[in-house]
Amino acid sequence: MAISITPSKSYTITFNLPYPRNKKITKTEREKAEKGLSKAFDIPLSSLKPNEHLSTPIVYLTQNAITKTYKGYIQIGNKKSNFSKVKVSFQTTQSHKSNTNKTIKTLLTAYFTLNNKPLRANIFLINKGSVLQYASMTIQDKNDNVLATFRYGKLFKSAVKRRNLIGKADTFYNNSVRPLQLKTRAFSTKSIYINSYLNGYYPYNLSEPAIRTDVLARYPFATQPSLTQYINMRTWGFQNRIANAFKQYYTYYYGNGWAKAGVSYLSNTYKLRYAANDLTSHPLAHDFEYDRFPVSFTLVNSYPLDVSYSIYVPHGRRSVWQQSYNSYGGSDMYNVANYYIQTVSSDSSDVFDSSWNDSIQWKNNNYSYSYNENPDSSYKGYFTSVSFSNGSFGSGYYGDFLSSLYYSVQAGSGALYDRYYITVSQTFDDVCLDK
Repeated sequence: MAISITPSKSYTITFNLPYPRNKKITKTEREKAEKGLSKAFDIPLSSLKPNEHLSTPIVYLTQNAITKTYKGYIQIGNKKSNFSKVKVSFQTTQSHKSNTNKTIKTLLTAYFTLNNKPLRANIFLINKGSVLQYASMTIQDKNDNVLATFRYGKLFKSAVKRRNLIGKADTFYNNSVRPLQLKTRAFSTKSIYINSYLNGYYPYNLSEPAIRTDVLARYPFATQPSLTQYINMRTWGFQNRIANAFKQYYTYYYGNGWAKAGVSYLSNTYKLRYAANDLTSHPLAHDFEYDRFPVSFTLVNSYPLDVSYSIYVPHGRRSVWQQSYNSYGGSDMYNVANYYIQTVSSDSSDVFDSSWNDSIQWKNNNYSYSYNENPDSSYKGYFTSVSFSNGSFGSGYYGDFLSSLYYSVQAGSGALYDRYYITVSQTFDDVCLDK
């Protein structure tokens, strides 16, 4: 395990397996991990030199001081792959008295190709000043399967007072938007494997449901120009199922383990493949709610002069709608609607707040997600709706739809824990809305 940092925000991080910190990983455990990762990355162990290991990947990152963009590479065993793109998913800064002690938390998504397979690495960094205190990395394939997780450093739980989320514009129930008859036009549950994450320690290779999305349309569909059409998407997560997969590993290897998963980001995209103009969308976009607390102090040698002011701290969620065009609707019609809702930060306590997660999670221990075409409102789910003014004649109205979730996962034993990020998405192409 090694790391070097330069003042120009360059990192060379040698990751390792998420093994207990109070003992060294044994030769047998390392060999089991190498075998599992060899299969996951399709790298023969016979091709490695004696000092090369698949379980200790090296990541190099450097940040452009002006553009704040990142570039770099990853080396797994004897395979070195440049990052084709590095996206900053979020960055938060916790202020301290000295700039040298600022805590900066960053989540990067780095895309690369290994053995002709497109992969991505979700890399989470915690810096205090110029020192990297902690890093984790989750590697996923194009189907969102988790191939492996790694870490550098350690984290400890601290007592954090949780705030209640305020989501005044959030709507989770089908029948709370408008009293229309809706017909399911497409639905699907996407499952992912989290097997290689266990790095050979435990024979967990089950496919877990990760996202369920329904596409609904008003019935009967408005098929004449100037009539209003209503199209909706309803999205669920499976936080408990994702957390349980991680908990099993930590329980197996640590003796006792815990894990929890929360959704920090959700997005829905509507793209109509016919001439239509976007009119309204729901829920309405709104900024984060804010907490206000007063700060007061006395200036040195200026008694009794006191200074008081208020600091506003964001919490809760923020939702945003973006409208755009595509080639089917013409240059003057907004027939693409992109929606996303996010918590303040992907590592905040809000991510795991029950009032947020319970509202978008499929019913616990209910396995009807693969065949239940019309779940009632008790199944909740995150519900978005758009209305369009039809600009086309005839029949056969089609649309493309995309739904995505970000999972933030905490897993550990006792006060020690790790943090991982998993992204999942699914698309519905050429969905017929009126037949």
